[in-house]
Amino acid sequence: MYKLLFTSKFVSKIESIVENKLTEYDIFFGGNICLPNKGDQIFHTDGAFKKEMYLISVATQEINIENGPTEICEGSSLKRVNFWEFYFSKKKINKLLMKKGDVLIRKHSLWHRGTKNKSSKPRMLINFALTPKKKIKQQLINSKKFKILPNFFKNNFKERINEIIYTYFPILVIANKLIRLKLNLFR
Repeated sequence: MYKLLFTSKFVSKIESIVENKLTEYDIFFGGNICLPNKGDQIFHTDGAFKKEMYLISVATQEINIENGPTEICEGSSLKRVNFWEFYFSKKKINKLLMKKGDVLIRKHSLWHRGTKNKSSKPRMLINFALTPKKKIKQQLINSKKFKILPNFFKNNFKERINEIIYTYFPILVIANKLIRLKLNLFR
């Protein structure tokens, strides 16, 4: 997949977007699977605002309204925003509908979420993450081993309950974040 996608023309396009040579980045890979009837995620970013990371997502199939397209908040990667500020702000949300083979390049700090997959089949994206050299140890280039990185939630009973709450009762997660924020403000 790497050799098919990362042609000289594509590399040149990436370099113009990230304003740096691709050789300055470690590239690691993963994926995103949205299972049938999986609920909407809560809007989030993929790391701290000041961290430098770009994500390249490749659609392995058509992504339409039915199979859980990603929603993005336009322009949200341009400045640091706390969760509560984002939650209460006016925002322009777009659903990313993609054809098989379409590519999305974005900063990790873009506010986004996966939406519910209403189809009977899983929806999958292949992802490549670009981070400045020496920050991530798993490299794609010259790597002979395939490693599946851990899920956002750990593999135990407590974390499975957390995942269920996060997925099916997002209002509880939002309320918890807002209450914790309020408590921290009064300390």
